[in-house]
Amino acid sequence: MAGNMDEGVFKITTLTSVSFYHKHTISRIINKIQKTGSTENCSRSGRPTELSADAKTFIEKQMHINNEATSIQIQKQLAKHGIVVNFCTVRRLRAKQGWTLQHNHYCQLIRVANKVKRLEYAQKILDSHDTFHIVIFFDECSVFLEQYRLICYQKVDKPLKRKPKPKHPLKVHVWAGINPKGGTVFLHL
Repeated sequence: MAGNMDEGVFKITTLTSVSFYHKHTISRIINKIQKTGSTENCSRSGRPTELSADAKTFIEKQMHINNEATSIQIQKQLAKHGIVVNFCTVRRLRAKQGWTLQHNHYCQLIRVANKVKRLEYAQKILDSHDTFHIVIFFDECSVFLEQYRLICYQKVDKPLKRKPKPKHPLKVHVWAGINPKGGTVFLHL
């Protein structure tokens, strides 16, 4: 046994003189090979994941139901189901699942009745050859009484989703114009 030990020490000192590695590094690698038979890393004994697979699927389902949900809202929903985690954990897991923050792109909803009215108005303008040459300036201002979220989450590899928005949500319109005869009367709707 002593002869083997001396040979091992001799081999390590020979290796350190030939290579750039320290003798403690080489002896650690040799001990690891003797214990495990491999130089691969062992399984780590760190903290286990905080969320179960059920909680992860719950978060995924909630994001599909409401892609505007914040991490705090999902944290509260998890708490209702008895799973207490920090909102940062929810945010990290949501990012691992492939959800990314995007700005909403709205496409305007138009009612069928309004489509017909718009077409009739456009035909009327074309038929009358109106060029609006008497109008110098025309402006419109709308004050919305409803609020829509500006951001939502979506999967990285999915195409951009458009959110429908009603053509006429609760709002107040103000129109005014200036022509060669002077200012127009303000119109409030």
